[in-house]
Amino acid sequence: DGNIDIGEAAGSFPDLEEYDLRGAAVMNLAVKGSPEDPKSMTADGTVSLKDIAFAMPETLNNPAKLNGKISISPRSVTIETLTMISGKTDVNFSGGLSGYKNLVFPENSAKADFKGRITSEMIDLGDLLVKSGDTKQTEPEEPFDLEETLRTLPIPPNLSVETAFGLGKIVSGKLNADSARGKILF
Repeated sequence: DGNIDIGEAAGSFPDLEEYDLRGAAVMNLAVKGSPEDPKSMTADGTVSLKDIAFAMPETLNNPAKLNGKISISPRSVTIETLTMISGKTDVNFSGGLSGYKNLVFPENSAKADFKGRITSEMIDLGDLLVKSGDTKQTEPEEPFDLEETLRTLPIPPNLSVETAFGLGKIVSGKLNADSARGKILF
């Protein structure tokens, strides 16, 4: 059991200074097994994130705040709630990863499965997409190759993902959408 002051912990890592991390992680976690035999180790308990604040000036126009609770058992990790707020944008994650040890110690064809949900009442793309200082374009930009990007993502081959999303209002300048719904599968 214990509390970690995220700001103090981040201060030990110079590369994290630019993110201005603050908040707390509250752990009620028991770990069993031998460090000499990592496969024998199991964890059981919870990790709560309390007002984890961070800035990502290259990505987010506003500082963000995370709150949530993650439960860990020997067989699965469950995101009970994980909420990020940045400006007017809120994004909520929940779900579970079963067989998570198969990602760390892959054996035979053992899989890890993630099933989750992403919801939001409002996403303002102005909160999430930082424009570079020079937005004037002299030549047309090449089309974005999403297929190539997806092909090169570092997704473990033994991980399957099924995530449903249900988003409320989506705003981008003068453009508005009432909602978006769907699934992400791989």
